[in-house]
Amino acid sequence: ILVDDAHSDWEWTQIPFDRSTYGRQTTYSYETLVDYLAHHYSVTVNVDDDLTDALLADADVLILKTPTRPFLATERDAIVRFVERGGGLLLIGDHTNLFGMTTYINPIAEPFGIEFLTDDTYDLTTGQPSRYAPPLLAAHPAVAHMPPLVFETTCSLKPSLALRSMISGRGLGSEPADYSHINFFGNIRPDPDERWGILLQAASAVRGRGRVVAFTDSTVW
Repeated sequence: ILVDDAHSDWEWTQIPFDRSTYGRQTTYSYETLVDYLAHHYSVTVNVDDDLTDALLADADVLILKTPTRPFLATERDAIVRFVERGGGLLLIGDHTNLFGMTTYINPIAEPFGIEFLTDDTYDLTTGQPSRYAPPLLAAHPAVAHMPPLVFETTCSLKPSLALRSMISGRGLGSEPADYSHINFFGNIRPDPDERWGILLQAASAVRGRGRVVAFTDSTVW
């Protein structure tokens, strides 16, 4: 597994989870996620290199999470070739284009028919973050054995015939990014001009011999 830190100043993997390091970076740290994965797989973190064919050659799975700076066109092309050769790609976005994440992740997602939207979602009944439990039948393999999940706040994905639904939230509201708010949230209540109903929160796609998963909430990781 190759985890890319080079394009993301968020969800840090190099911040230790201990009794002497505190602050927002530990709250939003992926260090323990990488540590957990390393108990089962060989895990490498790309700290500052461009993504190239050579860098991806030894990886089976590439994790791109919450980018806060753009990818080069050459990096996008290398990622597409990686998937076509049989690689797995996990794209992790988040709500409301926070820190430009959606702007930067969509050029990578586009060749696979995936588009992250610049919205946030919430449960229409409670106004709180949504919950998801996999169905008993016909669940996507990636979530079939997952326990019930409480999201923090997701964005949604644009539905497409090229995508297979992994997580479709029901009874959700969607509001567009409000760039006047510090975290780009709106009022988190239904308004007449907003979307509501069944919204796509995770999906998969196939390209060549490889597979891609798009997930819309970085905080739960």
